[in-house]
Amino acid sequence: MPVFSDPMPTEVPDSPLWRSTGARREDLVRTRLVRAGTSRIIVVDRRDAPADVDDADLALRLFGRDSVGDGLGGDHYQLNKLAIWRPTASGGFEFTFFNLAPGSRRVSRGAECGHAAVAVALVAGPDRGPGESGTPIRVRNVDTGQILDVSPRTGPEDPFGARLARVIHDPPVVAARGVELAMPPDSAKEIRWEVVPAGNLFALVPGVDTCEDGDVRETIQSMTLEWARTAAVPKARKEFVRTISHDVRWLDDAQARVEAVCHNGAERHNSLPVSGSAALCNQLAIDRMLGSDFAMPGDPEEVDFEFDVRSISGGEIVRVHARRRSGSWRIESTSCNTHARLLIEGTAFLSR
Repeated sequence: MPVFSDPMPTEVPDSPLWRSTGARREDLVRTRLVRAGTSRIIVVDRRDAPADVDDADLALRLFGRDSVGDGLGGDHYQLNKLAIWRPTASGGFEFTFFNLAPGSRRVSRGAECGHAAVAVALVAGPDRGPGESGTPIRVRNVDTGQILDVSPRTGPEDPFGARLARVIHDPPVVAARGVELAMPPDSAKEIRWEVVPAGNLFALVPGVDTCEDGDVRETIQSMTLEWARTAAVPKARKEFVRTISHDVRWLDDAQARVEAVCHNGAERHNSLPVSGSAALCNQLAIDRMLGSDFAMPGDPEEVDFEFDVRSISGGEIVRVHARRRSGSWRIESTSCNTHARLLIEGTAFLSR
C-alpha cells in the first residue's frame, strides 16, 4: 500500500468561544471580501492584522466561532473561507487558508483552495513593483505547497472579471493509474472509483448522477476515508473528502466534454473547485495517455489536453499540459478559467 506525504487539512485546536462584546482599536483589521468562482473569501494582508494575534486566532475571531451569525461566516462552507496573505522575497505571494464548516462550527486550516489563491492575486496584485504589471501573479498555499500563476484576462490590474488560474505542478504529476476502490460485494449497485490525494482527498466517481444518492455518497466517502487512513495519508478527515461524479465523452485523443458535480460531505458544491477540476482533468488525461488506443500523430513529446467541463454553475475550459521525459508522461501544469471580483473593502471588528 503506498504511503502519501501530501499535506491534508487539519482542524484548528479548540479555543474559547467568543461573543462580540465590543471592540477596541487593536481589535480592528482591514479586510476585503472577494467573490471568486462561487466562493466568497475574506482576504487579509497579514501586515494589516494585529501582530499579537496569530493566524488561527484571527480566523476564529473573524468567522465568529460561537455562532455563524457572530462574525463574517455564512451558512454554506463556500461562504466561510479566509486567506491571510504575505508578500514573498521572490516577488510573489503566499497565504494560509482557513475554512469554517457551519454545521460542526469547526475551523480547519490546510485545505487546497485555488479560488482563494485567485482572490489573493486580485487583492495583492497592485502591491507588486511597477515592472511586473501585466505578468502572471504567482501565489502559493503555505500548507499544501500548491502554486498558481494567476493572470487577469481583461486589464492588468482589473478588480473585476475573468482570471486564468494556472496550477504549476512542482514536481510534475507522474502519469500513473489512481487507486481504485469499489462498493462492497453485497451492495445493490456496482460502482468503482479512483482516489486522488491532491491537497484535499478526491473520489472520482463515474456517472454524473451517482452521488445524488445520499447513501451511495456516504459509502463512497467512508470507504475513501478508510483507505486514506490505511494508506497513511496524513491527517485525512471525513469533511475533506470530496466526491466528484462525472461523465466524459472524448472527441479525439486530446479533447473531451465533461459533466461533473462535486460534493463536500453532504453539501453540494455550487461549482467545481479549481483543485477539483485539476484533479479530475489530470486523472482523465493520465488514463487517456496510459490507454492502449492512445496514439497522437507524430508521437510528440508534449501534449495539451483540452476539457470542456460543465457543472452546476456553467462551463469552463480546463487545459492540461503533459510532457514526456525518459519515456514517461508527466503533467506540468493545469489551467482553469474563473471569475473574481472585489465585493467589499473596509475594516472588520474582531469578536472577543
